Amino acid sequence: MTEEEAPLFYRQRCYFDQEPEVREMVNIGGTVWGLSLWGSWNMTRLAGRVAALLLLGIACLVGIGCATGERTSVGGKRDYMSNVYFESANSEEGSIKGRVGQYLSAKIGYQIGFAVSEDDEYRLVESYVTDPQYMIFAQQIPPGLTWDASRGTVSGVPVSPGKWSLTPAVRCRQRGDKVFRGNAYWWTSYTVYEGVTWTKSKRSTTFDISP
Repeated sequence: MTEEEAPLFYRQRCYFDQEPEVREMVNIGGTVWGLSLWGSWNMTRLAGRVAALLLLGIACLVGIGCATGERTSVGGKRDYMSNVYFESANSEEGSIKGRVGQYLSAKIGYQIGFAVSEDDEYRLVESYVTDPQYMIFAQQIPPGLTWDASRGTVSGVPVSPGKWSLTPAVRCRQRGDKVFRGNAYWWTSYTVYEGVTWTKSKRSTTFDISP
């Protein structure tokens, strides 16, 4: 799975040097830890559970930090992710293809907020953008197309062949410049334009118009 497939990809953070028989999963400090039963230790299921509770209690006491929310299994913990992109019926391998004289439409989409992983995919459970404003960064848009900032769409009938690079961006009108800056899965960066902060895609989208 490549970075371009980010909207359908969620990396699980659970690391083991070997592959023990996992009995307990504990979320500490944002990382999922597996407490296992090694054959040489001859530990029982009960001992594994007691060890899990002791480890969690010690972590809280020494200030390592306990994760908020309920204890979850691998693939169930929340992570912040930020992705902004163009959605179009004409999308093809990272570009949007159109033809001169044929109607074309693309809309800015975004997935910004807290998500949980489910079967190697993710589901957004808390959006950080509830009142979106849209922006595109480009030297020029394809002739014949029109940018609608209120809807976040580029649409119209192209009149000239060629390739144009457009970079989508979004911001939350209510949150303003109070953006998230913690650990996350980032496919965006922040940029200040006309005095406000935008969440901007790290990659431009090519509008490829053929004759």
